[in-house]
Amino acid sequence: MDCFVYYTYRGKASAASAFFSFEEDPYYIFLWLHDPVHVSAFGNEISIKTDLAKVLPKKNDYNGLVELESILFAALQQEPSFIAAKTKKLGKII
Repeated sequence: MDCFVYYTYRGKASAASAFFSFEEDPYYIFLWLHDPVHVSAFGNEISIKTDLAKVLPKKNDYNGLVELESILFAALQQEPSFIAAKTKKLGKII
């Protein structure tokens, strides 16, 4: 696990474990959801495709999932371990 991220989706505070893969562009962030309601709606794993600045669309995205991915990505942008990994990958202060 690279970090633990807290987020609020549709008024419900939840958490997820995040793993980053910054090997190739586009990059992927894998999140394991811990909230049983979100797991039943989206499955236990969410992957976010990104260029490190924004969430990029994926072939099988749908509205609720896109909303959750955006919320998770915004929460990750505040996490020190994500900021450090992103800064290291880009080679500069962001």
